[in-house]
Amino acid sequence: MEPTYTCGRRERGTVSEEQRIELENGGVLGRAKFVEAQRGGQTTFHGPGQMVAYPIIDLKSFNITPRCYVSMLEKVLISLLNSYSISAQTTENTGVWTDEEHKIAAIGIHVRRNITSHGIALNIDTNLGWFKRIIACGLPDKQTTTMKEQLGREVAVCDVESGFVNELARKLHCNIGDIVTVATEELDAGMNETAFTLAVGELLETRGVLPMKSQTC
Repeated sequence: MEPTYTCGRRERGTVSEEQRIELENGGVLGRAKFVEAQRGGQTTFHGPGQMVAYPIIDLKSFNITPRCYVSMLEKVLISLLNSYSISAQTTENTGVWTDEEHKIAAIGIHVRRNITSHGIALNIDTNLGWFKRIIACGLPDKQTTTMKEQLGREVAVCDVESGFVNELARKLHCNIGDIVTVATEELDAGMNETAFTLAVGELLETRGVLPMKSQTC
């Protein structure tokens, strides 16, 4: 996954050209992309060492409100982290935290006609230097952490991803086989987000499945 800074709806149009160029240059960490997104929230980072998953779900079919959906994603991540013996919690700020000061997963969604897009980013062994170049999620006094930092050992992104899909299926009370995953590499090869969302909408209607855009290892 290519290093990418994204800003949500609250900051769209507020990032100057100079700020954009500075973020894209990346300094000693290398170059990064900058994207203005439709999701909620403010500026954050997506890149190597993260599990980035964009569940595409028809909330109406599951009788879930957007607020409840965000809460469900938080609970899915907390259960997943608990399975690795990492204590995790929610706070007054959206996302999942290991304590009041350290955020381990960001959540930002977009809902259009009851169909979700965007989703979560869980730090597995992300280089935290990328976050030091921004005020992540608009919280200047908070820090980010990773699963590797919490556990003191390496964690395979593939294993975390499988655990996330299983836990998501459990929370939605659906069969794991009903969830279709699409690698971000396939989308980057020629399908933009709008085209992906349209394709997913058709899939939801014709096959009744739950596609999920996700990073694979």
